[in-house]
Order: sequence, then structure tokens, then C-alpha cells
Amino acid sequence: MVVPALAKSYLVDFNSAKAWRGVDPPLVDANGNRWNALPHPLSGSSQLNGLVDTAGGSSLIDVGFSTPFAMDSYNGPAGVTSNPPTAQQIAATDIDAVALGMLGVKEAAIDYIASISTNGTKDARFAIQGLDPLLTYTLDFFGSFKYSANATTVYEAYTDADYTLLAASARLDVCSPANGALHNRNKVATLPNMRPSAGGTIYVRFRGSGGGPGYLNSLRIVEGSRPLDGRDVSFVSVQNPGSSAQLTAATNGDLLASLDQPLTNLRSHWYLLCRGDTSVVWIL
Repeated sequence: MVVPALAKSYLVDFNSAKAWRGVDPPLVDANGNRWNALPHPLSGSSQLNGLVDTAGGSSLIDVGFSTPFAMDSYNGPAGVTSNPPTAQQIAATDIDAVALGMLGVKEAAIDYIASISTNGTKDARFAIQGLDPLLTYTLDFFGSFKYSANATTVYEAYTDADYTLLAASARLDVCSPANGALHNRNKVATLPNMRPSAGGTIYVRFRGSGGGPGYLNSLRIVEGSRPLDGRDVSFVSVQNPGSSAQLTAATNGDLLASLDQPLTNLRSHWYLLCRGDTSVVWIL
């Protein structure tokens, strides 16, 4: 995945030391990136408010669950763990840090949350709120668990709070389908270029592919570009960039070229000037 140089990223660890066999992520990891940790529901909330980006900048982005979930580290990338996990167990967390990139941090990878039965289905649902509805966002999910009843976890993004309008989905083997002892150590599931709802929310659901539990250890949210569409187009202008001649309309409705340029001089020189902030996109 290619990320623009100035794109903001947000890292979320879906467990903490408040949970059974959980571990806090580093405040700042070895690569200088800041992390956010989801509170344990027993602390009174499973809502994570005001994410900080990897550079430590504040935001209005919140992550909040609408379903219960389980939290643990046992049979995750570190295998057998105690409560709390020891320094040796954390160090033994088996991941490919290079392949996972920003998510390749042992304290974040060691533990996980798991979907549990909700209304007869084992899924977990959370909303990423406070996003800019005029931007796209890419979501990278890392899930890893040994001996999963369903080797594959499905991660889905919806555009509505009722989880009926599916925007995108991705599948990830949290362990090997052929050998459950081999946990995922180097792959993520990616939902690229997701558009939030008009209110600035992406609704996420994850589940086991066969109806069993799904797993999520950590998440990266990458702020993307401002896509070209018609949501906020204010006007359209056609102009010759060499002469600055612009198409206008006469009183009788005929097209005219300003600066008395003949209409033929405008061929192959069009641009679309869109949005109220005068962003310019060339069409060749």
C-alpha cells in the first residue's frame, strides 16, 4: 500500500493491561510512533476518545463498540501467557515486524479481542467516528490467534449504523487453515480508500468466516486524499490555460469565449474547477 508522505496515521491496540492477560502498548514505540489503547469494558467504557496520530497530534476521532467482546493474549502470537504476561513472554511474541510495518510492535500484537455471541451471531461491531467526510481512509487490520475454530476472520466496513449497507470487506487467516498452531505473523487485511458517512463515521464489523469468533489485535487508520466527486461541487469552469480565455454564456444562451478568443482555441484545454475551496483538477 502506498501512503502519501504527509498522510496521518493512527494506531490502535485492541487490548490493555486492564484486561485479563493484557499488555499496554508503548506510549511511543521504537519507531517513534504514538499508540492508542482501547479501555477494558470493566473500566466503565469500551469507547476510545480523541485518538492521537503517530506524531502525537490530537484529533476528534473516536472508536466505540456497540457489542461486547472478549479480551486475552493466550494462544496469540506469544502462545501461552500468564496474567499479567511476563517480559519474557512479551519478548517471545512471534511476529514479522518488518512485514507488519507500523503494526509490527510486540506489545500491541501480543493480545487481542475476540467477537462473542451477539443476537445469535459471533460478531463484534464498532464505529470510527469524527472522521472528515470529505476524505478517504485506509484501514489495516492485524489479527492473530492459534487454533481458531475459524482460521479466517472477515473484516467489513459499512456506511450505516444498522450494518445493512456493506461498503467493503477483507479476509485474513489469523492462523494457518492447515495447521492451527501456526498463527498469523506477517499479514494484514486492508480496506482501502473508505469513505465515511456524511456524519463522518465508518462502521466496522468483524467475525469468523464460519460463524465462530473473529480476532483483532491492532488497527492502523491512514488518512487519505480528498476524492473527486460531486458532493461539494460549487461550479464548473472551462478555460484555456495558455490564454486564460474562459467559456461564458451570451444573453441568448450561446457559448462565448472571453477575451474574444475563438472557440476552436479551447480544444484539448479543459479543466474542472470544483469545490468551494477552489481545488483544481486537470482533465487532459
